[in-house]
Amino acid sequence: MEEFLRYPELAATAGHLAVVQRKLDLLNRAKQDAWAQVLTATARLYAAGDLRADDLVRLLDEMRTWYGPGFSKTWDRVFTGPVAAKSVRHLAGRERRLRRDEAIRTWEGTFPLDGQLVPGAGVPVVYVLFDELNEPVYVGSTECFWTRMSGHHIRREHRIDFWVAYRCNDREHAYEVEERLLAEHKPRLNKRTTR
Repeated sequence: MEEFLRYPELAATAGHLAVVQRKLDLLNRAKQDAWAQVLTATARLYAAGDLRADDLVRLLDEMRTWYGPGFSKTWDRVFTGPVAAKSVRHLAGRERRLRRDEAIRTWEGTFPLDGQLVPGAGVPVVYVLFDELNEPVYVGSTECFWTRMSGHHIRREHRIDFWVAYRCNDREHAYEVEERLLAEHKPRLNKRTTR
Protein backbone atom coordinates (compact mmCIF):
# COMPACT_ATOMS: atom_id res chain seq x y z
CA MET A 1 0.00 0.00 0.00
CA GLU A 2 2.94 2.37 0.71
CA GLU A 3 4.04 2.18 -2.91
CA PHE A 4 0.55 3.37 -3.98
CA LEU A 5 0.82 6.42 -1.71
CA ARG A 6 3.88 7.69 -3.59
CA TYR A 7 1.62 8.43 -6.57
CA PRO A 8 -1.17 10.95 -5.87
CA GLU A 9 -3.23 9.57 -8.76
CA LEU A 10 -3.33 6.16 -7.04
CA ALA A 11 -3.56 7.26 -3.40
CA ALA A 12 -7.34 7.75 -3.34
CA THR A 13 -7.94 4.41 -5.05
CA ALA A 14 -5.49 2.72 -2.68
CA GLY A 15 -7.40 4.07 0.30
CA HIS A 16 -10.63 2.81 -1.20
CA LEU A 17 -9.06 -0.65 -1.77
CA ALA A 18 -7.90 -0.72 1.86
CA VAL A 19 -11.46 -0.01 3.07
CA VAL A 20 -12.89 -2.67 0.74
CA GLN A 21 -10.29 -5.20 1.91
CA ARG A 22 -11.17 -4.56 5.58
CA LYS A 23 -14.85 -5.08 4.75
CA LEU A 24 -14.03 -8.30 2.86
CA ASP A 25 -12.00 -9.56 5.84
CA LEU A 26 -14.94 -8.84 8.16
CA LEU A 27 -17.36 -10.55 5.74
CA ASN A 28 -15.07 -13.59 5.43
CA ARG A 29 -14.88 -13.93 9.22
CA ALA A 30 -18.68 -13.60 9.41
CA LYS A 31 -19.02 -16.19 6.64
CA GLN A 32 -16.74 -18.64 8.51
CA ASP A 33 -18.70 -18.06 11.72
CA ALA A 34 -21.99 -18.72 9.88
CA TRP A 35 -20.61 -21.93 8.37
CA ALA A 36 -19.42 -23.06 11.80
CA GLN A 37 -22.94 -22.44 13.17
CA VAL A 38 -24.57 -24.36 10.31
CA LEU A 39 -22.17 -27.29 10.66
CA THR A 40 -22.46 -27.36 14.45
CA ALA A 41 -26.26 -27.49 14.14
CA THR A 42 -25.96 -30.24 11.50
CA ALA A 43 -23.64 -32.24 13.77
CA ARG A 44 -26.11 -31.86 16.64
CA LEU A 45 -29.01 -33.06 14.46
CA TYR A 46 -26.97 -36.06 13.32
CA ALA A 47 -25.89 -36.94 16.86
CA ALA A 48 -29.53 -36.72 18.02
CA GLY A 49 -30.60 -39.13 15.25
CA ASP A 50 -32.64 -36.51 13.39
CA LEU A 51 -30.41 -36.84 10.32
CA ARG A 52 -29.17 -40.04 8.69
CA ALA A 53 -25.96 -40.46 6.72
CA ASP A 54 -27.97 -40.16 3.47
CA ASP A 55 -29.08 -36.73 4.67
CA LEU A 56 -25.46 -35.83 5.41
CA VAL A 57 -24.45 -36.81 1.86
CA ARG A 58 -27.05 -34.45 0.37
CA LEU A 59 -26.15 -31.65 2.81
CA LEU A 60 -22.43 -32.12 2.20
CA ASP A 61 -22.91 -31.89 -1.58
CA GLU A 62 -25.12 -28.81 -1.36
CA MET A 63 -22.91 -27.06 1.19
CA ARG A 64 -19.81 -27.83 -0.85
CA THR A 65 -21.45 -26.11 -3.85
CA TRP A 66 -22.20 -22.99 -1.80
CA TYR A 67 -18.87 -22.91 -0.01
CA GLY A 68 -16.49 -23.75 -2.82
CA PRO A 69 -12.96 -25.15 -2.54
CA GLY A 70 -11.74 -26.15 0.91
CA PHE A 71 -15.14 -27.11 2.30
CA SER A 72 -14.06 -30.60 3.41
CA LYS A 73 -11.51 -29.08 5.81
CA THR A 74 -14.20 -26.81 7.28
CA TRP A 75 -16.57 -29.80 7.59
CA ASP A 76 -13.88 -31.89 9.30
CA ARG A 77 -13.19 -29.20 11.90
CA VAL A 78 -16.79 -29.65 13.14
CA PHE A 79 -17.53 -33.34 12.40
CA THR A 80 -15.04 -35.77 13.90
CA GLY A 81 -14.64 -39.53 13.92
CA PRO A 82 -16.62 -41.60 11.40
CA VAL A 83 -18.34 -38.58 9.85
CA ALA A 84 -15.34 -36.96 8.22
CA ALA A 85 -16.19 -35.54 4.79
CA LYS A 86 -14.39 -38.41 3.03
CA SER A 87 -16.34 -41.01 5.10
CA VAL A 88 -19.89 -39.70 4.65
CA ARG A 89 -20.69 -41.67 1.48
CA HIS A 90 -19.29 -44.90 2.94
CA LEU A 91 -21.30 -44.39 6.12
CA ALA A 92 -24.46 -43.73 4.09
CA GLY A 93 -23.98 -46.95 2.12
CA ARG A 94 -23.50 -48.90 5.34
CA GLU A 95 -26.68 -47.40 6.83
CA ARG A 96 -28.64 -48.28 3.67
CA ARG A 97 -27.44 -51.90 3.85
CA LEU A 98 -28.42 -52.11 7.53
CA ARG A 99 -31.89 -50.68 6.82
CA ARG A 100 -32.31 -53.15 3.94
CA ASP A 101 -31.23 -56.03 6.18
CA GLU A 102 -33.62 -54.89 8.93
CA ALA A 103 -36.53 -55.05 6.48
CA ILE A 104 -35.78 -58.66 5.49
CA ARG A 105 -37.24 -61.35 7.74
CA THR A 106 -36.26 -64.44 5.71
CA TRP A 107 -33.40 -65.22 3.32
CA GLU A 108 -33.06 -68.27 1.12
CA GLY A 109 -30.66 -69.58 -1.45
CA THR A 110 -28.49 -72.35 -2.80
CA PHE A 111 -24.83 -73.32 -2.50
CA PRO A 112 -22.39 -71.80 -3.13
CA LEU A 113 -23.42 -68.52 -1.49
CA ASP A 114 -21.52 -66.25 -3.88
CA GLY A 115 -23.64 -63.44 -5.26
CA GLN A 116 -26.65 -64.13 -3.04
CA LEU A 117 -28.29 -61.83 -0.53
CA VAL A 118 -27.46 -63.30 2.89
CA PRO A 119 -27.95 -62.07 6.47
CA GLY A 120 -25.34 -59.48 7.43
CA ALA A 121 -22.82 -59.91 10.23
CA GLY A 122 -24.42 -59.32 13.61
CA VAL A 123 -27.92 -60.36 12.48
CA PRO A 124 -29.12 -63.27 14.64
CA VAL A 125 -30.69 -66.00 12.48
CA VAL A 126 -31.77 -69.60 12.63
CA TYR A 127 -31.06 -71.48 9.43
CA VAL A 128 -32.20 -74.76 7.97
CA LEU A 129 -30.21 -76.74 5.40
CA PHE A 130 -32.06 -78.95 2.92
CA ASP A 131 -30.84 -81.90 0.86
CA GLU A 132 -31.52 -82.70 -2.80
CA LEU A 133 -34.92 -84.19 -1.82
CA ASN A 134 -35.86 -80.91 -0.08
CA GLU A 135 -35.71 -82.62 3.31
CA PRO A 136 -34.43 -80.52 6.24
CA VAL A 137 -31.17 -82.13 7.33
CA TYR A 138 -29.59 -79.54 9.64
CA VAL A 139 -30.75 -76.66 11.86
CA GLY A 140 -28.37 -74.10 13.32
CA SER A 141 -28.17 -70.55 14.62
CA THR A 142 -25.57 -67.83 14.18
CA GLU A 143 -24.95 -64.10 14.08
CA CYS A 144 -22.32 -64.51 11.34
CA PHE A 145 -24.17 -66.41 8.61
CA TRP A 146 -21.57 -66.06 5.84
CA THR A 147 -18.73 -67.18 8.09
CA ARG A 148 -20.75 -70.06 9.47
CA MET A 149 -21.73 -71.30 6.01
CA SER A 150 -18.17 -70.93 4.77
CA GLY A 151 -16.96 -73.14 7.62
CA HIS A 152 -19.76 -75.70 7.47
CA HIS A 153 -18.33 -79.12 6.72
CA ILE A 154 -21.81 -80.63 6.37
CA ARG A 155 -22.26 -79.56 2.77
CA ARG A 156 -18.95 -81.18 1.80
CA GLU A 157 -19.84 -84.49 3.45
CA HIS A 158 -23.51 -84.54 2.46
CA ARG A 159 -25.32 -83.07 -0.50
CA ILE A 160 -26.92 -79.83 0.67
CA ASP A 161 -28.77 -77.97 -2.06
CA PHE A 162 -30.81 -75.27 -0.39
CA TRP A 163 -30.91 -73.12 2.76
CA VAL A 164 -33.35 -70.82 4.52
CA ALA A 165 -32.43 -68.33 7.27
CA TYR A 166 -34.97 -66.71 9.61
CA ARG A 167 -34.29 -63.39 11.36
CA CYS A 168 -34.55 -63.49 15.16
CA ASN A 169 -34.93 -60.60 17.59
CA ASP A 170 -31.81 -61.50 19.55
CA ARG A 171 -29.59 -64.45 20.45
CA GLU A 172 -32.03 -65.80 23.05
CA HIS A 173 -34.90 -65.68 20.56
CA ALA A 174 -32.67 -67.53 18.06
CA TYR A 175 -32.13 -70.34 20.60
CA GLU A 176 -35.90 -70.64 21.11
CA VAL A 177 -36.59 -70.81 17.36
CA GLU A 178 -33.73 -73.26 16.88
CA GLU A 179 -35.12 -75.59 19.56
CA ARG A 180 -38.58 -75.43 18.00
CA LEU A 181 -37.25 -76.25 14.52
CA LEU A 182 -35.04 -79.04 15.86
CA ALA A 183 -38.06 -80.63 17.56
CA GLU A 184 -40.23 -80.12 14.48
CA HIS A 185 -37.81 -81.40 11.80
CA LYS A 186 -35.55 -83.77 13.78
CA PRO A 187 -32.80 -83.23 11.18
CA ARG A 188 -30.51 -86.22 10.75
CA LEU A 189 -27.23 -84.26 10.73
CA ASN A 190 -27.72 -82.44 14.04
CA LYS A 191 -25.85 -84.07 16.89
CA ARG A 192 -28.16 -82.49 19.48
CA THR A 193 -31.85 -81.73 19.36
CA THR A 194 -32.08 -79.32 22.34
CA ARG A 195 -29.83 -76.83 24.08
